[in-house]
Amino acid sequence: MNFPTFKNTLNQDSQSNSGGPNLFVKTGFEYFIDPTQSLAISTTLSNGNRGNDNDTYTVDLGPGEKKYYRYTNSNSDRNGYDINLNYDKKFKNPKQKLTSYVRYSDGLNDGESEYYNEPDKGYEDYVNINRYLNGQDGNSNSFDFKLDYIHPFDDDSKLEVGLSSKATERGDTQLSSLFDETTKKFISDREFSNEFVYDETIHAAYIQYGGSLGFIGYNAGGRYETVEMMSDLKTDNLGKFENPYSSFYPSLSISFGAPQLLQISASYSKRVNRPRSRMLNPFSSRQDSKNIRVGNPFLKPEYTDSYELNFGRYSKGISLSLGAYYRHTTDKMERYKKVRDDGVSVATYANLNDKKTKGIEYSAVGSLGQKLRIIFSGSVYWDEINTELFGADYDRTAQGQRVRFTTMWNINSSTEFMFFIFYMPPRDMAIGKMNAMSFSSMSIKKKLMDERLNLTLNLGDPFGLSGFGFESWGDIDDDGKRDWYQVSNRNWNSQTVRLTLEYRFGKMEDRSRFSRQRGEGMEMEGGDMEID
Repeated sequence: MNFPTFKNTLNQDSQSNSGGPNLFVKTGFEYFIDPTQSLAISTTLSNGNRGNDNDTYTVDLGPGEKKYYRYTNSNSDRNGYDINLNYDKKFKNPKQKLTSYVRYSDGLNDGESEYYNEPDKGYEDYVNINRYLNGQDGNSNSFDFKLDYIHPFDDDSKLEVGLSSKATERGDTQLSSLFDETTKKFISDREFSNEFVYDETIHAAYIQYGGSLGFIGYNAGGRYETVEMMSDLKTDNLGKFENPYSSFYPSLSISFGAPQLLQISASYSKRVNRPRSRMLNPFSSRQDSKNIRVGNPFLKPEYTDSYELNFGRYSKGISLSLGAYYRHTTDKMERYKKVRDDGVSVATYANLNDKKTKGIEYSAVGSLGQKLRIIFSGSVYWDEINTELFGADYDRTAQGQRVRFTTMWNINSSTEFMFFIFYMPPRDMAIGKMNAMSFSSMSIKKKLMDERLNLTLNLGDPFGLSGFGFESWGDIDDDGKRDWYQVSNRNWNSQTVRLTLEYRFGKMEDRSRFSRQRGEGMEMEGGDMEID
C-alpha cells in the first residue's frame, strides 16, 4: 500500500488443514391414492463437525519490520433437517400435470475460533500476541410452498401457471473475547461482539404461455412478487432496516427456423438477484488484522433487463451456438475495497448506480463415438460501470473473457470419467486489475449393485494451477490521485481428494428438487470472483 508518508509491504504465506465427519441421510415413502394421484413424504437429516487449523507466516515491512505466525484454530458443528410433502396429479393427457410441495427446513451452525500471534525469533519485542476467542451461534429456518399446473392445448401450445411462497428467518450471534496478558484470562470484547437478525418473505405468482406456428416458436410470461425484508443489527442502536417491495418480471422469446439447418432466437427477460447471507452478515474475522472482510446488512437486490440474440444449429450429434447479449443492471451488488486511516483494508459490498454489459457467447457440444462427449463454451464481454462508489465520478468500460471445457468418457457401462477446466484471462476491475485465473477438476465414478451403490473419486485442482492475483487502488479524498495501492497474489495449492459413497435404498423420484425449479427461470444466479 502506498500512502503519502510511508510505504507498507505485506507478504503472507498461509497453510491450512481441515476435515471432519459428516452424516447425510435421506428417506421417505410414496403413496399412490389412485392411478392418477400420489402423495410423498421425505425427510433429510445432516450432521457434521469440522475442524480447521491455519497458520499464516507474515512479513510486515514499513514502518519497521515484523515477522510472525498468525494461528487460527476453529471448530464448527453444523446440523439440520428438512421435511417435504409432495402431491402430484396426472391427467389423461400425459402433458397435463399438477405438482406441489410443502417444505420446512431448520439448521444450526455453531462454532468457536481462537486467534493468536507467535513472533519469529528476534521479533518478540515488536509483535503483539493479539490473542482472541470468537464464538458463533447461527440458526436458520424456512418454510416453502409451491404449486405448478401445466395445461396443454390441441395445437401443441401449453399454459403454465404457478404460485409460491417462501419465508426465511436467520439469526447470527458472535461473542468475542480478548486475552488479558495481566490477568491471563479472556475478557469480553464488545467491539467485535454482535447479533444480526435477517427475515425475508417472498410471495410470487407466475404465468407462461408457449407454442409454435410452423418454424416459429414463441413463449411469453411474467412473474409477480411481493417481498418483505427486515435486517436488524442489534448492537448499532440504529433500529431495524425494512425494505418491502413488489416487482414484475416479464419474459418473451421467439425462435425461427429448424435446429437441423439454422435456428435464430431472440429473447427479453427481467431478473432479480438477491444478496446472499455472507453479503449481508456484518461480522468480521480476526484471522488477518491487515485485511478485513465484512458484509453489508443494508444491501439491496439488483435488477437486470436482459436482451439476447442467438444462432444455433444441431446436426449429426454436434450442437453449435453463437449469441450476443445486452444486460442493464440497476443497484448492481459489487464487492469493493476501502482503506482506513490506519492502513487496514476492508472488503465489503455496496450497490452501484448502474452497470451495462455487452457480450458474445459461444458453445460447441459433440460426441466422438458412443463413449466420449465434449463441451466447449466461453464468452467475451464488456462491462460499463457508472458510480461514485470508487471515489470521483466513475464511468469506465472493462473487457473480460471466460472459457470452459468439459469432457465426459463412459469407459464402460458402469464407469464414468469427467474432466473440467475453467480459465479467465487477465482483466480490468473497477478498482484495479485482475490476473489470469484457472481451476480444474477430474473425477471417476463407479456404479455397483445395479446402480444402487455409487463410488466417486474426485480430484480438485490436480495440476496445482488454481490461484490468481490482483492489483487494487483507491482515491480516499476524491482529488483524482491514488491514496493507496495494493498488490496480492494468491497461490492456493488447493489440491484436494474427495471420496463419496452413495447408496440408494429405493427409486422414489426427488420431485421436490425438480418442482422448485419450475417458474424460477426468470431469476438470476449471481456469483463473480471475489477479492479480499
